[in-house]
Amino acid sequence: MNKTQLSIVLILALVLGALFETVKMVKVDTHRNGQINEILSGLDLKPFVQRLNGRAAPLRPGYRLTQNDPMGELQKLANNQKEPGQMTFGDDSSKNKKNKKKKKKKKKDGDAKKQKDDESKEEEIAKSENNENKPHEPSDVKNESDSPYDAAGAPFIAETEEDTEKQSVNELITKWSDDLLKTPDYKLLNEFISLKQTGQIPNEVFYPVVQMLIDDSRESMRLMGVFALSSTPSQESFEMLISLEQTSPFGSSVSQNISQAKQSYTSINQLKVLQNVLYSSENMIAIKEAARLVNTAATRYLANNNTDVSEQGQTGEHPLPNSTYISAFNPFKNILRSLATTSSDTDIINEASLALASITKYIPDEAPTDGIASSNI
Repeated sequence: MNKTQLSIVLILALVLGALFETVKMVKVDTHRNGQINEILSGLDLKPFVQRLNGRAAPLRPGYRLTQNDPMGELQKLANNQKEPGQMTFGDDSSKNKKNKKKKKKKKKDGDAKKQKDDESKEEEIAKSENNENKPHEPSDVKNESDSPYDAAGAPFIAETEEDTEKQSVNELITKWSDDLLKTPDYKLLNEFISLKQTGQIPNEVFYPVVQMLIDDSRESMRLMGVFALSSTPSQESFEMLISLEQTSPFGSSVSQNISQAKQSYTSINQLKVLQNVLYSSENMIAIKEAARLVNTAATRYLANNNTDVSEQGQTGEHPLPNSTYISAFNPFKNILRSLATTSSDTDIINEASLALASITKYIPDEAPTDGIASSNI
């Protein structure tokens, strides 16, 4: 073999070697493209391609446009592969992070929604339990203001006229007690008494306020209370005076004023109060004291019936007519007789018997009464 033939053989060998390498590279590229197509078949690159198309940015070095990859992105990814069969995407890490964040966010949102649903269920259960415990409202109730139950679920009771009057009474008691208990003020006290005497202040206001005065620890306040009671003669005033006398030291200013107030009930004009006490009082001490005062009055007026003695026991004044005395004392007979025979209290029996004897001494039972009734109240 000459040199020419040897050269031809070498050239053919080189050509065959080059051809073999070319075929080998084509196979590798075909294998890579197949792997890429398999991986990308499950991906949606349409938004990515649209975003790149919208930007229309110039290609950087290293990108090569192909017919199947007009943006050159896939070729760039292929060029970055280090080994056949292994592919590395520049955006995979960021996409994986985004996907993880989305999954975490979805999980977090799902947990929050689940927690919210659980809370809503708990609230519904609590409401249903509360509704079971509350009284059922009538079906015809339309407005909340018409409900027969108040906010606490208790039956609503409409305010009556009696409730309004009671509230007004309580307000008056508070007002007058606050004013009178500040300091001794007889000018204000006289105004209070005057309103009582004219009916502008009811007993429900007057007596509770006076009770506060006589219960006060200051003697000046108790004296004001005695003055108020002596200025308004009545069964209740008399009973309150007697009760106060039991707790007042003998000889004190309060005790002396009470004694003077009691003597005013022996007046002809006030005998009616004593008659009421004897007939209806439940205070045993008040009944005994009333019987004693009737005896005093009978001795005072009936024993001096034929002399020139006035109601105050002073001479020189015109005496009251006989019929007036008879009409004043005659009703006491039956009341005193009943007390003297039926009472269980010895003191009451004694005082009632003495008073009855004084009256019958001057007004015998067989004496004419000129048509005046002798029955009790």
